[in-house]
Amino acid sequence: MRYVPDHYDLFECLGGECEHSCCLGGWEVDIDEETYRKYQEIKGNLGDRLRHETEDVEEDGEVFHTFRLRHDTCPFFNEEGLCDIQKSEGEKALCTICREFPRYTIPFGRDEERTLTLSCEEAARLLFTKQDKDTMVPYEGPEYEEGDSFAETDEGEELLSPSDLEIIRRRAIALLQDRWLTIDERIIRYLAYCRELQAKINAGESDLTGEVRADREELPSEKQEAEADAPLPADFDFSGLFSGSLGSSAFDTASVPEEEQENDEAEAPTLLRFREMTFDMAPVTEEEMKTYYDERLAILETMEVLGEEWQTLLDQLKRWDGGIFHEGKRLSPLRRFMRDKTCSLEREMAWEHLMVYYTVRYFPRALYDGDLLGKAEFAVFLLMCLRDIELLTYLKNSEERKDRPAKEWWTLSDRIEVVRIFTRQVEHSDGNVEAIFEELLFADCGRAEALIRQVRH
Repeated sequence: MRYVPDHYDLFECLGGECEHSCCLGGWEVDIDEETYRKYQEIKGNLGDRLRHETEDVEEDGEVFHTFRLRHDTCPFFNEEGLCDIQKSEGEKALCTICREFPRYTIPFGRDEERTLTLSCEEAARLLFTKQDKDTMVPYEGPEYEEGDSFAETDEGEELLSPSDLEIIRRRAIALLQDRWLTIDERIIRYLAYCRELQAKINAGESDLTGEVRADREELPSEKQEAEADAPLPADFDFSGLFSGSLGSSAFDTASVPEEEQENDEAEAPTLLRFREMTFDMAPVTEEEMKTYYDERLAILETMEVLGEEWQTLLDQLKRWDGGIFHEGKRLSPLRRFMRDKTCSLEREMAWEHLMVYYTVRYFPRALYDGDLLGKAEFAVFLLMCLRDIELLTYLKNSEERKDRPAKEWWTLSDRIEVVRIFTRQVEHSDGNVEAIFEELLFADCGRAEALIRQVRH
């Protein structure tokens, strides 16, 4: 069974109207073997160009076919902003990557999930203009051939049940989409939930979800939707990350009898008690924020640079100094940015979409290594990196656009641009993704407790 985001079928390539075409900017195009053989049979001028512009590259003992780029541009990108191959031979003549981008396939047990990668500006626009909560739905569009996608693949024995992990992921997403709370409060609950589940996994407990459920393709769609908002088990304890000893009743109204909620003044409302506990946490200091920032930057520097846009952005981040966290008599730039009401609502929605995107994309990896918390920490770490870049962009814009209204210091176009560059750098290299995962095993800034304090800053 195949599943896709609910806005998946709305995507249409902008073609010549795209400001950042995937045919530009030094994107390497790997030509799959089947398409390569077809290119050898095409006659005429186009066939001659295809064979001339194709080169073989050897890597780790394997030979790959790719196009020779001209000034970081695909040789078949024409003056109209379109592809000569598609214009002459149709979409079917494109290689797999060109035909499928920005669609990305993720194996999940017996299922297959497809997302729209946010390195595409139109895919990002579709996501960040959504008001509804993100959901994964059965794919009902035209069938595509096996192999018509490029996918993450994990090898080895499954350490977790796909059915259990699907339930866990839905509950984690439900926490992220609880709009009664601020996004930082939702992320805290998300991390706490995953931390407690990881403790169960590490202890070898077999019952991770408190229920037995059929595979999701056997469930009616109505039940699938209902499960996404199902309450967590009544005995679940969110308090592990907080000072104090309150149990699950502090977070799950379903576990508190209605008459107690109404009549017992000692039982504070769920939301109030949750906020009291988070406010009791020790605030992060300026020195700690600078240390966390330096650690994030060091991790980002371990990645292979995939384009000039990222190198420019990385250099700007490196030129930042500790002064950005200094408060003195005024709010620090970070606090000022986070409290800017002209962009706070947009940020709440965008961060929710991003966290759900990362959860959908990376949680399936836990099937093979059992590290559920590591995937949650990875997701929040990426969000903290984006927060750094957002702040940098906001501060630059506040100077360059100081004669404009404050609402123009951070716009949807800025959001799309920042996410597009960052996503390409991280997600278009398996090596870069793995480098971050490996660095986070040892970095304090990527641990759940530290991430919670950074989110609350």
